Amino acid sequence: MLKTNFKRVISMLLILLIMMTTACSTQSTGGNTDTPKSAGLNGTYIGEGQGNNGIVQIETTFVDGKITKVEVKSHSETPGICEVAIENVPKRIIESNSINVDAVSGATNTSNAIISAVKAAIENAGGRVDDYMAQAENEIEKEIINTEVLIVGAGGAGLSAAVSAKENGADVLVIEKNGSVGGATAVSGGGFMGGASKLQAELGVTGDTPEQIFKDLLAGGKDNDETMLWLLANNAGKMVDWLYYDLKLPVNQSVSASVEHTYPRGFSMEGGASAITSSLSDKFKELGGKIMLETKATELIYKDGKVVGVKASGVDKEYEIYADSVILATGGYGANKDLLPESVSKVLYYGPATSTGDGLLMAQKVGAATMYLDHVKIYPQGIEIAEGIGAVATGGSMTATKQEGAIYVNKSGERVVNENAPFTEIRDVTLEQEDQIIYIVMDKPAFDLWKTTTINYKFMTKEQINKFVEQNGGTPLFAHADTIEEAAEIAGINKEKLASTVENWNKAVDAGVDASFGNTFLNKIDEGPFYIIEQKLRFASTLGGLVVNESLEVLDNNGNPIKGLYAAGEIIGGAHGKDSMPTCNVSWALTTGMLAGRSVTKNK
Repeated sequence: MLKTNFKRVISMLLILLIMMTTACSTQSTGGNTDTPKSAGLNGTYIGEGQGNNGIVQIETTFVDGKITKVEVKSHSETPGICEVAIENVPKRIIESNSINVDAVSGATNTSNAIISAVKAAIENAGGRVDDYMAQAENEIEKEIINTEVLIVGAGGAGLSAAVSAKENGADVLVIEKNGSVGGATAVSGGGFMGGASKLQAELGVTGDTPEQIFKDLLAGGKDNDETMLWLLANNAGKMVDWLYYDLKLPVNQSVSASVEHTYPRGFSMEGGASAITSSLSDKFKELGGKIMLETKATELIYKDGKVVGVKASGVDKEYEIYADSVILATGGYGANKDLLPESVSKVLYYGPATSTGDGLLMAQKVGAATMYLDHVKIYPQGIEIAEGIGAVATGGSMTATKQEGAIYVNKSGERVVNENAPFTEIRDVTLEQEDQIIYIVMDKPAFDLWKTTTINYKFMTKEQINKFVEQNGGTPLFAHADTIEEAAEIAGINKEKLASTVENWNKAVDAGVDASFGNTFLNKIDEGPFYIIEQKLRFASTLGGLVVNESLEVLDNNGNPIKGLYAAGEIIGGAHGKDSMPTCNVSWALTTGMLAGRSVTKNK
């Protein structure tokens, strides 16, 4: 009997011990929120998050559970866009000791990658993510601001308008919903057309006229609004001279040619596309102007038949900004699927995520007329780096075809175009393919040049390209192998036909004549390994928008100016017709910005 009772006692004690252990274990995993496990976190931990172009690696330091340091250790995000998120998001996390912070507008994917990486670091440290989800309860302040000229948007159009109005003596305020200036101009190819300018003539190109510019652009655009086209043709050269001689901005001392233009008219800025907007921003601030970042216009203030300002939202403040004149320079609507035509549903988008048509929609609410909203500028030579998102391969592809003899083929392995034809011809050939893809075929010297050029143009990073090459197939397609046949098989291209196509190309190089398409840049494809890279269609610029007059006043549906409301840049429709010509999009932004700034200050 004693043995039985003893065994029973021992059993009960074991059960009790197990229950206590289980309870302690449950408590240690965070069941007791009064003493969170995270309160004792100390040390530095690594976490990773998926960014726009790849992995963002973050080092997070904890002292007694408080986040004291968030440092970005590595990333492959887009230069000129990611920096503001890398600077501001870690600050917000540290200040609030929370990962429940706002992303930086215009760099949302990078912001979210940083937040995800800090979350991973919390988990790697053994902490509870819930302990770092507090949201600061800040009372939203409201502020009323008065100015003479309010410009909505700090891209090429907005900043050139700001400088133009400011140098004419106006009190000017610029608001920008992104965390940095730049807009679509800063991520463009960077060229701007400046025909019939003093600088063009000074560089040895004479004889160009506004009339010739008009003819060239009308031939390319085919459906241009002639009033807007004359505005560009008559003033693009004056804009370049204004930048160079008056503002003394770092315009390069060279002028480039393209087949679409009768005369060489292409200019650029030292430092590339981002230097256009950064130099204008610096000039505006030098003149005493003010730019409010992360401040999104939400509504036009319309009273007694006139636009008198805008309502806007900042990070922790609401604004009513009153002005004598409002210039909308908010860009296009490429990132707003609701505004896009069905024709681009399968085309890669490579423009700013913030081109959502905000200004267009606000203007429509006060009766503004629109035109050509179904017109979108489609380019060839895109690479799908994420679903529906493209990177530009033009610089690398053009260089490889001209200097190393790379060729374009379709899914059947056949050449389809003169590889150095105008963009429009390469685009149209791509549109004709059943899968709307052509493929660039390269040997090792051509690929090495393609890669170097693409990185130098900052269209893709070295890390991105290496990752896609290592993937060797799939999306995006970067197939490679020691033989043409093996590379074709990986790419899903007819291998026998492609081998024959490359053989015939090499024979044409030996003969010195491309009888098939008339390409004059001949170079053999004969040094393995061999590479095949997709070339899909891409778009960034929308060509439709608001209807304006020659003074850049926005017109209503009856053709009358809406008092107090002006526009500049991509938000305006009509100038390019159905197809903008090279260097003309940025030129339109800068030219109309300059003119809009002068229009609103013409009486000063």
